[in-house]
Amino acid sequence: MNGQTFVEKQLLAFLLENTPVSGPLEPTTDLIETGALDSLLVTDLVLFVESRFGVALGAGSISPRHFRSVECLARLIVAKLEKAREAA
Repeated sequence: MNGQTFVEKQLLAFLLENTPVSGPLEPTTDLIETGALDSLLVTDLVLFVESRFGVALGAGSISPRHFRSVECLARLIVAKLEKAREAA
């Protein structure tokens, strides 16, 4: 399992426990269009990401472009993890 897939699985598990959407969630599901993501869940998701993966999501990272789908958010997280690894 690669890093992207691992992160996606973690995010999907979190969302399945915390979202009101009853249908299936896939990495490519549009979280905004389906109503799976609201402002309160975005806050919870940011806190989950920061505690689970140890990456900070600044104001510039919290945008529909990054939170559109689990796949988009996982891509952002993996990029931040790789950047931190390179800096270490």
